[in-house]
Amino acid sequence: DIINEERDLVMGSNRAHVQGLPMRAYLDQTVVPVLVEGLKALVKERPPNPCEYLAIFLLRNGQKISR
Repeated sequence: DIINEERDLVMGSNRAHVQGLPMRAYLDQTVVPVLVEGLKALVKERPPNPCEYLAIFLLRNGQKISR
């Protein structure tokens, strides 16, 4: 399952630390950076299917954006 594989890559050795974070801190460290970059690209490109575009962006770039 790709979601489990991605989660394992993201969490790595910091899994226990990340799991213990409050919700806002968890999102700020794991999701917000790549999501903001994806939204910037979305606004720039203005694709006909924005949700699909964002989903593909997140899958392709989730590991590239530093936290």
